[in-house]
Amino acid sequence: MTAGPRKEKTLVFTGNCRCISGLLIAAMLLLPGKAYGMLPPEQIQAKNLAASDILIGRVEEVRPAPAGWRNLLPLLPDGDPWSFTLNLTHVVKSSAPLKAGERATVLFIQEKAAAGGIAALRTGWLAVRVAPGDLVVVYANPQDHEGQRLLLPLLAGLSVVRLTPPNAPAPKH
Repeated sequence: MTAGPRKEKTLVFTGNCRCISGLLIAAMLLLPGKAYGMLPPEQIQAKNLAASDILIGRVEEVRPAPAGWRNLLPLLPDGDPWSFTLNLTHVVKSSAPLKAGERATVLFIQEKAAAGGIAALRTGWLAVRVAPGDLVVVYANPQDHEGQRLLLPLLAGLSVVRLTPPNAPAPKH
């Protein structure tokens, strides 16, 4: 008994397969959703160094901001306004006469909590993550609101640099 020529099976794309594949590719290209990119490090550095206030200090308190402060952050609509009090240890530069030992208020957006623990902030910026006792550098521009001087970080979390190592214990005052 001799073996005859072996028949190879080939996959043939029919018209329906091509149509479905084309629709899937079109859907991926036309419906990408929100996509954001990170600025190059050189641009982040240039923007941060151009800030009118560069301050170093310890975070004393992190709390929700008053409702009237919401309109001060028009670029970040997907979160809740929060603020933290910064006890200044060093003033690199400032548009106001600030000195070490004084306090400054920094306004930022806190991510909204969502089901499953996924944050709802979809702005393309890195979120500000600070805790009481953290040593931070803040690159911000001031804004006066009802007689109070607030600091607004230029690039959200890219302008609030946490110097405290992760899981470090809070300093004793």
